[in-house]
Amino acid sequence: MAGVTPSAYLDLLRSEKYSDFTIACNGVEFKVHRAVVCPASPFLDSACNSGFQEATSRRIEFREDDPGIVARVVLFLYTSDYDANQIPTFNKHSHGGVFPAQRDRSASSCAESAVSSENLAAAEKRKQEEVVEALKINALVYKCADMLGIENLKVLAADRFLADAIGLVGDDQLAEPLRVMYESTHATDEHLRLPVTTLCIRNHDTLSKAAVQVIQEHEHNVWSVTVHLLQEAQDRHLEEARRRKSEWHIIYDTVTKVNDVLASRCASCHRDVSRILVRPDNSMKGQCRNFCRSTRDVDFDADPVAI
Repeated sequence: MAGVTPSAYLDLLRSEKYSDFTIACNGVEFKVHRAVVCPASPFLDSACNSGFQEATSRRIEFREDDPGIVARVVLFLYTSDYDANQIPTFNKHSHGGVFPAQRDRSASSCAESAVSSENLAAAEKRKQEEVVEALKINALVYKCADMLGIENLKVLAADRFLADAIGLVGDDQLAEPLRVMYESTHATDEHLRLPVTTLCIRNHDTLSKAAVQVIQEHEHNVWSVTVHLLQEAQDRHLEEARRRKSEWHIIYDTVTKVNDVLASRCASCHRDVSRILVRPDNSMKGQCRNFCRSTRDVDFDADPVAI
């Protein structure tokens, strides 16, 4: 539908005009258009064009999914976007007019902004709570998108989860979103589960105990082996750094001694030192151009090596 804007699709969704398919979810019904949702979702396309009951009744029901999550998925199919912290308001077919499992945060946003100037700590806490909630919502949206085969929604939900998770690395509150994410993805998932696990492994030394426990419950072998290898690599790096530092100190001390000797004068004739003599024990003494050997400063028991 070239030339049709997202707002036009949204108006179509809100008006339910020409809708020809119903998505039902725990008392909430979404009146949608097959021409819009089927091309984006192989799952819905199959449901609408098979010999099963969904095709003849033009109705499908998701009993195990949260209406607020399904609402966001439907909204994405029409507008290519969704808000993790705000439940879509386009739907009119629900028992009681609200989605039961979640609350709409938009109504309290003005009050929160007014309070934030008076209590920055409380405002920051609310903001962090919204980030934690958004992480869980994005994980569940990803799960629903994966079920429906909506690849571009999977990419968007995964990107948003990762962007928020980075800011919570090291915080205890990351544990619950991690649990939701692991319970919402397959063990072989490469678009959300693998990148998030990789992020946690890279920051294994700053993760909270609660987050580590969640990862060990769901990715025990990957976590244990990878973190062990990382720790071994870090130990080798530290040992190499210590060795290089030791070598650097030896070089520094040697150069310092050389400079000190070159800056001295012969104790016998008081001329400048022209060369350095190194004893067998690697100690150093200077010798002047007169090659004085009578002075005690250069009186070696064994022949020194000149440098």
